[in-house]
Amino acid sequence: MKNERILNNLGQVDEKYIMEAAPKKNKNKNGNLLTWVSMVACLCIVAGSVFAVSKMIQNPQSQDKDITNSLEANYIVINEIGVPSNADLDVVISSYISDGLSDVSKKDWEQTMLEFKRFMGITYDDFKKMIPSNWEIEYFSSMSAKVYEDNKYMIHDFVLTYRTENNSTARISFCPFEAPLRDLFVMCDNPKQSEINGVPVTIYGYDNCYIAQFSYNNLNYDIETKDATEEELETLLAAIISK
Repeated sequence: MKNERILNNLGQVDEKYIMEAAPKKNKNKNGNLLTWVSMVACLCIVAGSVFAVSKMIQNPQSQDKDITNSLEANYIVINEIGVPSNADLDVVISSYISDGLSDVSKKDWEQTMLEFKRFMGITYDDFKKMIPSNWEIEYFSSMSAKVYEDNKYMIHDFVLTYRTENNSTARISFCPFEAPLRDLFVMCDNPKQSEINGVPVTIYGYDNCYIAQFSYNNLNYDIETKDATEEELETLLAAIISK
């Protein structure tokens, strides 16, 4: 009923009032102008957004740079030396893994694992996970030095030897209370230091070998590589000296 009354009333409205109420042509032009302005503004916003995104892609933030290559922050300097001379050590070497296979009984292995964790502060398996996957364990042993007070030998170092498919080798020795034992004398006056992830490292080079010495997480390391590239050495050090 209401709709019918509205229609009837519209039919009774004078035609001139309808003409006066009709929108003028100028108003239509203004409306079109506003519409075009709105469209241009939207296009500007979209273009600005695309430009901003492209700049972000071309210039990633600092946190993205950290993901690209952590080795960029390292500083490497090699102290060239002559071939080291041999040293005579009074030690007892105990082998646990030879050519990647266990050399000891299950009981002895479990005891070694307990001693390893006491030295390292982490388990043997956790330490292996730190080493880059291209290095395979070849030998695992310990070096025991004589304690003169009671004339007994006690573990001084744990030693792990790794090898790559290219036959590069890395001998990793560590000791919690002093520098690991070495069977070679290294002679170098005032050696320069490298820096790996903020940790000072002294690196010596001779023939196709590198020797890296440093302290990290309450352990003293001595790492000797043979036929390994400088990049392989740096990657190995960065894996052990993690941020």
